Parts: sequence; C-alpha cells; structure tokens
Amino acid sequence: MAQTYDFKLLFAWIFVVGFSCNQNQRANVPNVSSIDPQTSWYRSEEQFFLGKEDSLSSYLNDWQKTQPEFYKLYFGNILGFDRKVDPKDSSFTGELRRLRHDSLTEKVLSLIQQQYGNIEDIKEQIDQGARFMRHYFPGSLPIHFYTMYNEFSVGNFIFAPDQKTEGIGIGLDFFLGNAINYKDLDPRNSAFSEYITRSFNRDHVAKKTWEIWVEDKLGTETGAKFIDNMIQQGKKLYILSRILPQAQDSVLFEFSASQMRWCQENEANIWSYFLNEKLMYETDRMKFIKYVDYSPNSPGMPKEAPGRTGCFIGYQIVSSYMDRHPGISLPDLIAETSPQKILEESKYRPRNSK
Repeated sequence: MAQTYDFKLLFAWIFVVGFSCNQNQRANVPNVSSIDPQTSWYRSEEQFFLGKEDSLSSYLNDWQKTQPEFYKLYFGNILGFDRKVDPKDSSFTGELRRLRHDSLTEKVLSLIQQQYGNIEDIKEQIDQGARFMRHYFPGSLPIHFYTMYNEFSVGNFIFAPDQKTEGIGIGLDFFLGNAINYKDLDPRNSAFSEYITRSFNRDHVAKKTWEIWVEDKLGTETGAKFIDNMIQQGKKLYILSRILPQAQDSVLFEFSASQMRWCQENEANIWSYFLNEKLMYETDRMKFIKYVDYSPNSPGMPKEAPGRTGCFIGYQIVSSYMDRHPGISLPDLIAETSPQKILEESKYRPRNSK
C-alpha cells in the first residue's frame, strides 16, 4: 500500500548509449502485450493553471469531488495554501489566481506547455512499465498518474487516493532541461546542484516515476551498515531494470556515458576498494554516504568515478544472486531481509571489463 504524502525527489541522467546488461535484460524480456496496464492519467496543470480562468472554480469543484485526496494533498501540502482549500472560498481562489499570474509561474507553465503539451510517448513508456509491473507483481492496485506544476517544491511522489488505487504525482517543472537554470532558483539548495539537475529533462520521466513506486514497495532500509544500504539500492535498481527493461544503463544508474563505462571497466577495482577500506560493515554513515547517495564523486577513487558507485556494485550483487536463484520472484526479493545472505549466496566475483 502506498504511503500517503511520501515525497521524494528523484534524479537520473540519460545518454543514448547501450551497455552489456541492457542486452542481457532484452534477451529475457517477457511478452506483456496482453496485460492491461490499469492506469489513468490526469493533467492537473492544464486545468488549474492553463485552463480558462473563468472556469477555475468549476475545475476546483470537479477535482474536489472526484479526486479529494489529490486535491487536499496538492493544494494543502504541495502548494502550501494554509487556509481551507474550499473552491467557494474567495480568498483561496484569489490566491490561486495570483499564483497563476506570477511571472515565474507564467514562464514555467509556458515551458511546460511547450515541452509537455503532448505526452503520449511518456504515457506509453510508463504504461508499458505498468504491464511489466503487473507481470512481476500480479494483483497490484491500479495507478492514477497526475502531471502537475508544483512551484519546484517536490518532484515525484506517491500517495493513496483511496484503498483501491495508488496515485503517483509527476512534477513537470522538474523536467524542463536547460530551459530553466535550476541553480538560480535556490543557489543554496543541494538538490539543484549541477550533477543532479543535468538529469532534469524529458528522458528521465518514466524512470523517476517508477522509481518512486519501487521505493515505496521496498520500504525504508533499517540496517545501519554500508552493505545494508548497498543491497537495498541494488534491489531497487534490479527491480527497475525489470519494469523498464529497455531503459539504458545510464538512465538506470544515473551516470553519464563516460561514468557508466568507467564503472564497468573498473568493477573489480571498485569492489576491491570497498573491501580494502573495510567499508562493508561500516556503520558510520558519513564514511560511506557518497557511495550510495547523490554525490559528484566517490571519495578515494579516481576523478572519473561518479558518486553512488556502491549502488552500481549493489546491483551487480543482486543480479548475481537472482541469476543463481531463478525461482525467486521479485516479491520474494523484496521480502528477503538479510543483505548478508544475498551477498553470500550471490557468490559475487567481479571482473573489470577492459
């Protein structure tokens, strides 16, 4: 079940280049063409911000009645209106109208309309992901997808519209590419660092959208050791690779093409570094955070190494584990709570690809 109001920014970077594990994934892709994706789509920004202003109250009334949880979440939490978000409240509708005519809002909405007036390709990518998801996770709830403008407050998020569906919000203002200088919005916000914002474009919408769903199913990692975090990230990436089997490695791992190549050419060296530095069972998060969280680099490694090299190794370990246990399903993988068991039974023996 989705966790209501579970907000997370999701970041990625794509290069149109293929690597070996993409080919392996494609070789084992199931036929899901007969599976109903059970998705529905709502373009909230088109009605609330791009629709006719004299129809605003009507739009608000309709959404409050048909999508009450999204309505409360969007206006109350994401846009942060403090007062009661009642369509009949002239103070609320007046504030919303003022927001519509804010200069930055008008600029961003114009860019959203230019870049995302037509999202049929994105819908097809995400709906295809839903077919694979239902193949691997039969019985999953239908999903409502909501595109929106959110004043750069949150990126993608997951919530529960009701007990019978899940909802995923997609903040289109986080996918405008070079049309927006994100750093200028808030120079002190690390989420707008260049190594993160370089991924804020159309190519990453599907991956970031499904990533929030997978993270919700995995839950929060409770282990304190580096290996716990590494295997958790490996699980996430492995499941994503099955839901989005055509995604390029550079999308999946959120590396540039050159960073992706460096990791593959130095896989054994990365693993040896973690072992030699005795990081595997380290519990001081500050000593391993840059290997599993967003960072411009991996401390102690050559400058060509990206941050999050531990995520790359975690994926390789989980892949080896699943290859050796073909009877284990993705729900089984989620249910396995022992990172040590996964490591041991993977019999992971990396080699550099050079």
